[in-house]
Amino acid sequence: MNDVTKQIQKGGDNSQQIQADTVIIQQGIDEKRAREICDEKFNLIRNEFSSEALQIANERVSKFEDTLIPKMQKIDGALESFADPAFQYLISKAHRTAACTDREDDYLLLSELLLHRIEKKDSRRDCAGINRAIEIVDQITDEALSSLTVFFSVEQFNPVASTVSKGLAILDNLYGKLPLNLLSSDNSWIEELDVLDAVRFSTFGKLKKLEDYWKEKFSGFVCTGIKNDSEKWSEIDSLLTSAGLSRSILVPNELLPNFFIIPVIHKDNIKELSFVNRVSKILLSTNQKEVLNKIYDMYENPSNETQIVYENFIKKMDSYKNISIVKKWWNSIPHAITITSVGRVLAHSYAKKCEPTLPDINT
Repeated sequence: MNDVTKQIQKGGDNSQQIQADTVIIQQGIDEKRAREICDEKFNLIRNEFSSEALQIANERVSKFEDTLIPKMQKIDGALESFADPAFQYLISKAHRTAACTDREDDYLLLSELLLHRIEKKDSRRDCAGINRAIEIVDQITDEALSSLTVFFSVEQFNPVASTVSKGLAILDNLYGKLPLNLLSSDNSWIEELDVLDAVRFSTFGKLKKLEDYWKEKFSGFVCTGIKNDSEKWSEIDSLLTSAGLSRSILVPNELLPNFFIIPVIHKDNIKELSFVNRVSKILLSTNQKEVLNKIYDMYENPSNETQIVYENFIKKMDSYKNISIVKKWWNSIPHAITITSVGRVLAHSYAKKCEPTLPDINT
């Protein structure tokens, strides 16, 4: 995905990303001291292993540390966390988990969780979720972790796009970087994650089909709009003129010929609209936003055209390979699912491993 942070958004969080090739010179604790602290902490638990197991544990913990420390070096001030008693406690937990797994992805996941702990160190709720997540990394099957990550990504990440095709293309690209080949073929992953406190599910609630979930989530695209020969255009032109806007701010509806819409995924996104002149990007004024909200409320909704839009939207979804895979899998889930704070940090950390430029989240 090209420049994912500009194409993917999540509600209420616009965290800055860290360049993967930037190395920050640390003050205070350096790499040598960080590795010494890691060794000191692991020394405290070495006697928990027999001589036969210790060599294997050493090799696994070394792989984990070789994954973690270079990542921390790239973040300004991150190595200073090794002086924090709470972080040292988590290092010990991560050592135990790393020693129990030979899955290379687990070392990456543990590293991402610890980086997340540095970012969220002031949030007790976040830290509780991260603490538990570190404990169970080695207990989750590939299928359950992949399924959790894909489910989370569908719920969490929305595209920033001016058309439905562009929005779906962004999501299709993202999903193509996730482990779709490891999605669980049955629903055993739900019970597995429920036992591990990563999700909660109810046998009384049903999960909405993906096309219906997205119909509501992307209602700015999955709608009719204003017909090109509508009598409403006279009033619309007057409103636009009064706000210093032109009719060109409305675009053709890809899902319904001869209809025009405001290019937003959802009505709430009107407040984020802007236009570009020769010099810079200009945000809409309060009056301009109010006018566009009025026009949005003037959309026509005849039942026949509404059904055509819905059917065309499903066809458009199915035309994207990765979205089609996710849609088929999602629609096979029998129960409504709630991801816990433990599951959220696990899923987000794994998603970041697959696509490092994804935006940060609040758990």
